[in-house]
Amino acid sequence: MQYAFLGQSGMALSRLAFGAMTFGTQDMVPGVTNTIDVKTADTMAAMAMDAGVNLFDTTDLYTGGQSE
Repeated sequence: MQYAFLGQSGMALSRLAFGAMTFGTQDMVPGVTNTIDVKTADTMAAMAMDAGVNLFDTTDLYTGGQSE
């Protein structure tokens, strides 16, 4: 994995980010339903971390907060 530093903070972030917008099991937007349960999300996040990813994109707005 390649990393880049965040300004002068000393924090090294992976150049690839893991997006978690689809985590959860309810409507994301009208007509689009997420189907990634906690067990599947845990497996996916673990695989990303094993590959060296340390930058995760999530928010309490994704799938009604389930993504976080």
